[in-house]
Amino acid sequence: MKEEEMKNKMKEIEKDIDNKISEKYKLQEEYYEMYELPRLRKKYLNKYFIYRNNSYSCPETEDDYWNVYYKIIEITKNGSIQAIELQKDKYGKIESNITTMSPNLEEIEEITEKEYIRETSKILGELQKRYK
Repeated sequence: MKEEEMKNKMKEIEKDIDNKISEKYKLQEEYYEMYELPRLRKKYLNKYFIYRNNSYSCPETEDDYWNVYYKIIEITKNGSIQAIELQKDKYGKIESNITTMSPNLEEIEEITEKEYIRETSKILGELQKRYK
C-alpha cells in the first residue's frame, strides 16, 4: 500500500471511530434518560432523609452533634438531587437551604414523612418563637 493510500485509510478509520464514539454517547444519554433517571426519581423524589450526627470539626461530646433533614424536591436531568435542607446546629443556629447533592446518598437515611414533619416542626417552632 502506498503512503497516500495508508494516510487516507487511517483518516477513514479515524472518522469511523469518531462516528462510533458519537453514536455511543447518544445511546448512553438516551439510556440514562429512559432508564436511570426514572429509577432515581422513583427512589428519591418527594422522599425524606436524615443525616445523623453532623458536627463541626473535632466533636468531643454527644452535644456536639445534630441532625440534618432533607426533603428531596427535584432530580435534575443530569441526575443531581435537589433538596430542602433544614438543621439546627449545636449553637442553636438554624439554617435552611436548597442544596444539590450527588445521587450517592449512602450517608443519609430515609425516614418517614411523619418523622420528617415531627422533627422539622420542632426546629421551625423554635424559629417562630424567636420572632414573636
